[in-house]
Amino acid sequence: MGAVDFTTYNQAETMSKAYTNAVEDAEYDSGHDSYNGTISTTSGFKDATKDYVKLLERKREGSVKWRTNHRDDEGRLIFEEIDKHFNDMTEKEWQDKCVEDFKNKAHASTYKWEQCWGARIGGDTTNHYVFAGMAAC
Repeated sequence: MGAVDFTTYNQAETMSKAYTNAVEDAEYDSGHDSYNGTISTTSGFKDATKDYVKLLERKREGSVKWRTNHRDDEGRLIFEEIDKHFNDMTEKEWQDKCVEDFKNKAHASTYKWEQCWGARIGGDTTNHYVFAGMAAC
């Protein structure tokens, strides 16, 4: 059997409760199969909030490119490539970029059956958590 990366979000009073909720949700949605490709196949979580905070606090050098599409006034599909410097990002865009980088780092640093990474996102005043890692499938 193989492994697949996963990312899930949850809100709870503590990271431990958020992890438990995420596992229960995954088992409800995907069953109790030990190869269901979800967070429920992990053996717990490592609190990696410090890693996420380091990403937030790093110097905003460089830019990010992405493609988007929209329809013009006549209904034609227009493809556009956006190149946005990190300094020009809103705080929300920067946080989203850091969450994406956190997920990529967690996916590259974890293995199936082992602990996934968890982090409190949105600052100390919220109880929003992200969990990312590798799941058995």
